[in-house]
This record gives sequence, C-alpha cells and structure tokens, in this order.
Amino acid sequence: FDVTNSRSIEEALKKYKPSAILCLSNVNIRDSEQNPLHAYKVNVFGVYNLAKAARQRNTPLILISTGAVFSGSIQDSFDEESTPNPLNIYGQTKYLAEILTLEGSDRNLVIRTGWLFGANKNSKKTNVFDKMLDLAIEGKEIKATYDQYGSPTCMKDLIAELKRLISTNSSGIYHVVNSGRASAAEFMEQAARYLGSQNDIQKLSVAEFLSTIERSPSECLISRKIKLRHWEEALKEYLC
Repeated sequence: FDVTNSRSIEEALKKYKPSAILCLSNVNIRDSEQNPLHAYKVNVFGVYNLAKAARQRNTPLILISTGAVFSGSIQDSFDEESTPNPLNIYGQTKYLAEILTLEGSDRNLVIRTGWLFGANKNSKKTNVFDKMLDLAIEGKEIKATYDQYGSPTCMKDLIAELKRLISTNSSGIYHVVNSGRASAAEFMEQAARYLGSQNDIQKLSVAEFLSTIERSPSECLISRKIKLRHWEEALKEYLC
C-alpha cells in the first residue's frame, strides 16, 4: 500500500488487522539526493501517516532505520545512546522518521541496522552488498570503497532478532547488526577468500563512488542491548 496516502493505509489495516506494523518503505541514499521532495514524502511523511494510524489502532509501529543518521571519524562506532547527526538528505529523513516513530507511541520500535547482505539467493538483488557478492560468485570485477566503515549484517540474523523483539513487545531503539566492522573493500576481500576466487577488486573512495553525496567515514553500529555473531561467520555460512 501507499504510505503517503492515509486512505490506502486505513484500507490495508482494515483488511489485515495486524498485531504490528513493520515499516519497510524507503527512498535510498542516491534517490534521496536526486529527489529530496520524494524522499521526505516517503521517508518522513509516510512514517507520520503510519505512526498516526498505528496510534489510533493501539498497534505498535516498527521502523527500520540506518547508521546513516550518525556522523563521526573512521574510528567511531555508535550505540543506542549516541546522538544522531546526519550529513545527507537520506540520513536526515531517516532521523526525522525515527523521531516521529518514537513520539507516536511508547510501544513503537526503531531498529537501526547495518550494511545488509544475504538476500534469498533466488530473489532479485536490490542492495549494493548482495550485488557485489553476485559479481564475486561470477568472478567479475568489483568496485568497493575503502575509506568508510560500517557494520555488515546478514539478513537472516536481522530477521531472527526482529521477530524476537516484536514477539517480546520491545520498544525504543535497538541496534541490530552483526559484530565487527569493515570497509566495503575488506568485506569483499573476505568474500573472495571464502569463495576461493581471484576477483579484481577496484578500491574507490566514497567521493569517487557516490560523487557529491556527503557520508560519514563511519556508519558502524554497536549495541548496549544485544549481541549477534560476527559478520565474517555469517558471511561464511551464507557463501559456503
């Protein structure tokens, strides 16, 4: 349904009568810079509509957010109590969405997660890391950044923890990421080792990769509340 249309939301809620609403609608970082109005319409106004509808039905809203709400040096990592300071339009819209979610109800939940990988191998790949892994499997050249660090996170682990948090009526902010940190280039080098492949990994700066979009040198997330396995272990299971 269309999160920017209150009537569309209401019709969906009447039809499905959910016990919780999981917000996955999202305009990504590139598209947010190219069309800021659309980004605010979906990422912010859409979440406002969902939060309002959820409050009226006394139903919890769960928002999937991002480490892009933070900025800091390449050595920094951010926990649930760190203060957001987004540098780009995408991060700004996601932070505003977090505020709307948390102010909408004390039952609502914000899940910040990391650089996702591990989509179903038979499904269409829509995120950068799964696309790079497909290139690695095919033995093709890969372009990956070396000067920004994040928290590679396996979708399988995210989904399992998300189910647990919803089933236990958790609320507030949780960082759900695999342990450890890496640059995109380091992530792909480890993938190549697991695959036993000799991929040519072209290392680029974030400025080269994303042109004029400003990003924090670190989007690494850590949690004071939960601990998941290391991303290398999750990556090995996924590839091998």
